[in-house]
Amino acid sequence: MKLKTFTEIKETKTEFLLGTCVPKQSITLLIGDGGVGKSLIECSIAAALSKGTPTILDLEDPFDDSFEEKREEPKTTLLLMAEDDPSRVIAGRLKKCGADLSKIYTPDLEDIALCKLKSEELEETIAEYQPDLVIMDPLQSFLPSGVQMSQRNEMRSCLEPLNVLAEKYGTTFLITVHTNKRAGASGRNRMADSADIWDIARSALIVGKTGDGDVGYISHEKSNYGEHEMTVLFRIVDGRVQSAGTTKKKDYDFVNDREPKAYRAPKREEAAMSLS
Repeated sequence: MKLKTFTEIKETKTEFLLGTCVPKQSITLLIGDGGVGKSLIECSIAAALSKGTPTILDLEDPFDDSFEEKREEPKTTLLLMAEDDPSRVIAGRLKKCGADLSKIYTPDLEDIALCKLKSEELEETIAEYQPDLVIMDPLQSFLPSGVQMSQRNEMRSCLEPLNVLAEKYGTTFLITVHTNKRAGASGRNRMADSADIWDIARSALIVGKTGDGDVGYISHEKSNYGEHEMTVLFRIVDGRVQSAGTTKKKDYDFVNDREPKAYRAPKREEAAMSLS
């Protein structure tokens, strides 16, 4: 092993694929309950990247025509979505988002199961197509047989190779993880299973419902490479994710707003109860 001093190492700045919340060549988590719109958000992101237009995570409405002047070089996405059929579900969602379908790849549903973490198929696919973004939804569908998400060492050994692939092929991973059902939990404590999933990711986003009608939120809860972004508010209109502004509130605030407040008896009442 040959070592270097830091005089020989050139400092580089972190680049971001989406806003300043999804750093390039690393793992970002997208965490949320079922039914909050995670897969629609993923399709919206893939569609915007395919056209080179801003995404919902750029804090702007990706469907506003005024952003055409902000067009960048289109980017490719590999969609590995194990719970939705590409032909019956995903294709229609991408079309509604106005995607350039030639920039978005996916295997047949039966072949998605081959793209396990640490598998040759996954690396071979990434090596051949060189996608800018790989979306894996949900994480547990891509774990090798016998691996338990609650086991820290097993999860770290599965996820660390993704960082190697990210550096080797210049790709970025956005991985969906489900939340747990713990009452009052927010932020890191809302994520199901092993804490190593959270620890190995460089950024984490939590998707939820605000409690204000049909408005959802995407809260930037972990950031290893910069400041936390504002929380993105969104609505799903006709199958498309549309911006509803931003807020400083985080996942904790929304969860706390939804939780029923425990009744606290006045001190005089408590004293009387203790004497009875």
